[in-house]
Amino acid sequence: MLSSAFNAPALLALRSVVGDPLFNARALLDAADSCGEACLFTQTLALSGQKAGALWFNADHDAAVRHALTLLIRGNAQGRVLGVGLPLKDDSGALRSVYALIEGKSLKYLVCLNPALSLPLRTLDDSARFFAPLCEDVSFTLEGERYVSTPLSTKDRLNPLSVGGMNLVIFSRPEILDEIAAGAFSPALPDNTVLLDPVSDPYEQGQSAVRFERAKAVSLKSGALYAYVAPLGTEGAYVYSGLGILASDGGIAGASRVGSFAPWLLTRVGALRAPEADFDEMCRMVSQGLYDYLSLTHSKGFALSLSGGADSALCATLVFNMALCLLSEVGPEAFVKALSSCGITVPLCEGNAYADYIRAEVMPELLVTLYQGSEYSGSVTYNAANHLAAFLGAKHFNWSIAQVVSDYIGMYDALGDGEKLSWEKDDLTLQNIQARARLPGIWMVANRYGRLLLATSNLSEAVVGYCTMDGDTAGGFSPIAGIGKSVVRRINAYLEETGLLTGEGPERFKVTALDEVNAQAPTAELRPGGKQTDEGDLMPYVLLDAIRRLFVTGMGAESLISALKADPALKDFDEPYLRQCLRRYLKLHSRSQWKRGRFATGLHIEHDDAAPGSFWPFPVFSADLNVVASALKE
Repeated sequence: MLSSAFNAPALLALRSVVGDPLFNARALLDAADSCGEACLFTQTLALSGQKAGALWFNADHDAAVRHALTLLIRGNAQGRVLGVGLPLKDDSGALRSVYALIEGKSLKYLVCLNPALSLPLRTLDDSARFFAPLCEDVSFTLEGERYVSTPLSTKDRLNPLSVGGMNLVIFSRPEILDEIAAGAFSPALPDNTVLLDPVSDPYEQGQSAVRFERAKAVSLKSGALYAYVAPLGTEGAYVYSGLGILASDGGIAGASRVGSFAPWLLTRVGALRAPEADFDEMCRMVSQGLYDYLSLTHSKGFALSLSGGADSALCATLVFNMALCLLSEVGPEAFVKALSSCGITVPLCEGNAYADYIRAEVMPELLVTLYQGSEYSGSVTYNAANHLAAFLGAKHFNWSIAQVVSDYIGMYDALGDGEKLSWEKDDLTLQNIQARARLPGIWMVANRYGRLLLATSNLSEAVVGYCTMDGDTAGGFSPIAGIGKSVVRRINAYLEETGLLTGEGPERFKVTALDEVNAQAPTAELRPGGKQTDEGDLMPYVLLDAIRRLFVTGMGAESLISALKADPALKDFDEPYLRQCLRRYLKLHSRSQWKRGRFATGLHIEHDDAAPGSFWPFPVFSADLNVVASALKE
């Protein structure tokens, strides 16, 4: 129960810089001073970042973390409660994920956390590689003073901590909160209790809505204020939303937006943001990843091989969206400063016609695109690429790779080691040389302009290997690698018909130039005849993506077929065709695993991303999934 005089805490998601605890501590103090809140809680591991990995074990890094904690204690405002997550070696030398509670100028509590991700994100979790298991009576020595961690709060023993006029419970295991939400556990809590959930969760499509429902259920069943705060920023393949939720009596008392381009994101009671549509949220999170990669790689913008197809079109549009989101959130002066720090000079925006300003002044400096036609490229993709580049305002070029490809073929034929190359016998060879011939040119453009090269591979192509190594997979960053092709096409249609959000209000910017992209069937344009389509080579993408999502759940072959038959979106496919496509998927999936480790870094967006070392660990070489395929009836 919460009294009317209860002063609820605020939540602050900090955009941590991995490997610089002192910078993070100073940034946190600056944010706390700017907010002016009497009680402020950050996410777990805020002082180090979520993916410091082996750096956590480094003695100098541990010393910097300890120094940063001391800096927070000494710099904290008198009377303010500050909660912050950090990695810390205990007195035995074991690495712990710790939550420090600071009140005024003193360290009041150290709480050991289980850094495991919340369900259903647990499949992404690698915390056991770094952090010691939870146990009681863990001691830490800081500046000669010994601190013993507070007893763990479990189902059998709650341990409310008295701080800032509240009773704070930090459950060491996040699944206990799931049990409260489900009604399987009803803890007896004192008045003015706050249940703090400072997680390490990365963004995943669809999970924001799950978090809101869980927050309402926990607050209703417990009678306490539930506080959830996620990290902010991008680290490797994971993009963090900074989502903050405060829930009371089964309702949302405060919520932040999903994703931010600012140094920190604040959540207060009474400050509510309506949930965004799924595609708006996905576009915002990929755009946040683009901005973070731009900043962290010190690149002067992006380079992109714009083919006129769905994948490269979405990548280009999301660069535009990145600029639009950044400007809308931080304002014109901070926007110019942010781009200037990357070596990009643009004039100050005057007025509120943000989309027009970005198209005219920003995109020519931010994105350079290149259409690389081959002998088999048609006017449809040429026109689609040129019109989209002009609509978005990108600096755009066109050239043909036909002569380069011809020279390669001629050089091989001149070797005289057998028959000359022909489409009848060398289909794959002649397709792949075209895809690879595009690589040196776009890298040259990227180097010339100091840009970060974007790869355009999507999740559907990645899981079956429908891509050319050192061709379309090449680049420094792959923004849509965590999004299936059927979803890519739906997002493009959404952006054409509904548009990009242009700020805090309902106004939208419709990307009408996507019409030529959306009207065509996906094609690689690598074979003569003009009739090649991706889905003809593979299977319909909506079916491929359905198989992809179901396969990772661990279903057996016949159960998987039953699930496909029950999917309304697949009602037009008969059972023999479903079985045929499942066999093809299994063969291609197992044979393409060797490619995964060489993909450009992408983002975890859909649940079953294909990033190396991420969601779906799989043998590099296996027996074509014969065990699963053999269970399929004819």
